[in-house]
Amino acid sequence: MRLLRSYPVMSFALVLVSLIALCLAQGNVGLLVVAGALAALSWYITEGPRSKHLPRWVSNVLVLAVSLHVVVDLTQNRHDVLGVLGRFIVLLTLIKLYERRTARDHAQLLTLSLLLMVTGCLQSTDLLFGGLLIVYAILGMYVLLLHQLYAAHDENRRVRLETMPQGYRLAPSHRPVTGRAVAGQFRWFVSAVTVIGLAISVTVFVLFPRGVGEDLIPQLQGPSATRRPGFTEEINLLTGTRITDSRSVAMEVSVLDETAKPMEFGRPLLLRGSVLPQYDGGGQWSPQTSQSPLLDSPGSGFISLSQSPLETGRTLTVQVKPYIRTNVLFAPMLPVAVELDGGPGLRFDAATQLIRTARQESSAAYRVRFQPSPSDRTLERMGIPRMKTTPRNFERRWPSAIQPVLRSMQRVARQLLQDASVATNPPLDEDAQYAWVQQAARAFEQYLQSETFSYTLDLSDVVVTASSDPDPVMQFLTETQRGHCEYFASAMTLLCQSVGVDARVITGFVAYEYDPAAQSYLVLQSNAHAWVEVRTGPRRYSTYDPTPPATLQELHSTTASITDRLRWVYERFDGTWSEQIIEFDRGAQQEMTRKLDERWSQRIVEALEATREWAAGVNRSFKLGSAGYIWLGLVALAAVIAVIAVVKVMRRFLSIRRRARLEHMDGAQQRRLLRQLGFYVDMLNVLQRAKIRKPRWQPPLMYAGIIESEQPNAGGAMREIAELFYAARFGGQMLDRNDIARAKQLVTTLAGELNVRVPR
Repeated sequence: MRLLRSYPVMSFALVLVSLIALCLAQGNVGLLVVAGALAALSWYITEGPRSKHLPRWVSNVLVLAVSLHVVVDLTQNRHDVLGVLGRFIVLLTLIKLYERRTARDHAQLLTLSLLLMVTGCLQSTDLLFGGLLIVYAILGMYVLLLHQLYAAHDENRRVRLETMPQGYRLAPSHRPVTGRAVAGQFRWFVSAVTVIGLAISVTVFVLFPRGVGEDLIPQLQGPSATRRPGFTEEINLLTGTRITDSRSVAMEVSVLDETAKPMEFGRPLLLRGSVLPQYDGGGQWSPQTSQSPLLDSPGSGFISLSQSPLETGRTLTVQVKPYIRTNVLFAPMLPVAVELDGGPGLRFDAATQLIRTARQESSAAYRVRFQPSPSDRTLERMGIPRMKTTPRNFERRWPSAIQPVLRSMQRVARQLLQDASVATNPPLDEDAQYAWVQQAARAFEQYLQSETFSYTLDLSDVVVTASSDPDPVMQFLTETQRGHCEYFASAMTLLCQSVGVDARVITGFVAYEYDPAAQSYLVLQSNAHAWVEVRTGPRRYSTYDPTPPATLQELHSTTASITDRLRWVYERFDGTWSEQIIEFDRGAQQEMTRKLDERWSQRIVEALEATREWAAGVNRSFKLGSAGYIWLGLVALAAVIAVIAVVKVMRRFLSIRRRARLEHMDGAQQRRLLRQLGFYVDMLNVLQRAKIRKPRWQPPLMYAGIIESEQPNAGGAMREIAELFYAARFGGQMLDRNDIARAKQLVTTLAGELNVRVPR
């Protein structure tokens, strides 16, 4: 009965876990405080010493009011359907917690808790929610099985009370759960079911990764007004007018100096991922792509990206452990060599200085050597193409689709140049022209960094469409004057291009948060960033970041306090969780299969090599010569035969111990019977082969009498075997060799009468 008394507490704990998990998934601290307090109070009110409950009619009225409220909530939050659904289920759960609960009400609460967890799974991929999900799964299995006992007990009690005569007071006690160590047996059963369920879940998770069947119901997918931060190889300013914050770890980066010692870079570390030189209009930028050749790998170590030996210059190294799956290797400007865990398969585009893996996606660690201030000779040897000077008739290169936008942008750009005392047109001399480019780019950058513009991730109140007039970038520059880094980078790039300056948008990550303890940068998904590169030489591009630096640093970095260090530790675990679990898709499945194949192959090779070296060492020690390997082979064969023999003997002893019920005997008596009662197990095996299975509850002598009535010869042999078994097992008689030989002969006779083979 103690097991059943624990059910209300365990079921309440399960509901409480689901409430907390949903509130964490939605990031709603207010809901967590209110729902948690009301849930805790419900236990005291309904299960306390005075035990009060809501009348059914009151709870029905409250359910009706909550149903009306969800309609209002949905009209106000049309883009947050899951949030509305979660809050609705929370309110229903709180109402049920204050009702008088029968087994049916407990089942409804368990169903509501399951709906809470499913809704949370659709909204969150955080590590903390994942931990609560695991706790819920284990606790839920225990509560679900316990609910079956509780419901059966409740039903039996109801039937018993209904069948009692009116006014009868001496009712017998009601104990539906009886037996020896019921609680322990129940926990062992729950543990077995949990382990089996976990094994099945892991198998299904590995065999059917994320992405399987994602195209079956595309009609249910629709545009969202919000978007999560993260790296993207394209820019579409119309996608997601509000960017939510994300503390998920994207990568962990260490900067190594020339002596391979970790160091702090001293300024924001920009990790390039995509180059977008072409504006298509309507807030969209297209990346620059080219099919670069596959690099040959000399084996382990760094692969040079240059076409010829480089000049000596300051070379640093970034060591990157990614937690996201992509084929882009993020690195600062200018990468000169790369080393990737997992072997060759790299592509390097000299025009964009981007490195990619030949495989579709990878999350392997890598190292990239780069020169922060390369010389012109280094740029030439890296194979970066030399560009012609900026033409004065640059307007002819504009695509017709964006000519109106760039002409409007050109008027703004020339006005800004005049205000900064910079010439509005590039000079004819090449050297003077690049000096003018730097002045113009600096003027545009300073203007966008001024107090005229403000940084924000929420543009939900700004109405922008692909066909709107003005263009989204022009609207940001002249009207709204607020936006995120993609708006700032887009505006500066178009300002530069409108006056003939060769510029391009770069997307990637910016690293601010340096952890002195780990001597590395922790790069989050929210550290995704966009900036500008301007061509300031025939082969050289310089970096400009028009996003206000103070605001950017405030958003992407914090003071390294004790709380921050603890948060960094948690975020590293969260990054591993995202990489190994959340982002496990078909690419990750193939990568895991490849690594397992390589790992097992390597282990087999290493084991064979170690065995060969060991055999050679033994051969040298005993000076056996070339014939020594034959002797070693014979010894190994004898050892294998001995192991097989020992295993067979142990298996036979275990079978005798189990079938003759010798578990509770002392050591000496048990060893004696193990040596003598093998014939009894052989008799049972003969019966099993003849498809005559003796019931476990029936004594062998009684069963021999049943067999003897149908088959006298077989039954007689079985009777003699049973008498010898009784004499040794229960009579304490020591069987000699003649008795054991007689028993074996009787087993052979029994097998012959039943036409089966004698066990060996």
